[in-house]
Amino acid sequence: MSHTKGNWEIHREVLNNPQPEYIYGGEDSTHICDFRKLNPLNPNLIDEVLEEQQANAQLIATAPDLLKACKGMLEWARRVKEKNAGMEVFNTEQAIAKAES
Repeated sequence: MSHTKGNWEIHREVLNNPQPEYIYGGEDSTHICDFRKLNPLNPNLIDEVLEEQQANAQLIATAPDLLKACKGMLEWARRVKEKNAGMEVFNTEQAIAKAES
């Protein structure tokens, strides 16, 4: 399994709107995830997005950059610590494996 390659962006329906609507990414603007929440009493209404969802959207949108940065730091750490990599390297390897599984 592989994630959508390329930059991921947060889309907001209204310019300068702090509330994320969804995240898209890649060369063909693939839909990554949706933060709109339908109101169960009226499916045509979208409830306000919570502050926590805004933070989640930002984290999700930066995930490809974070993965790339972790891989770079891991390569550096392996060169510097060669035989005694330490728990930090092990934890980073585990996190990368989890992200790529």
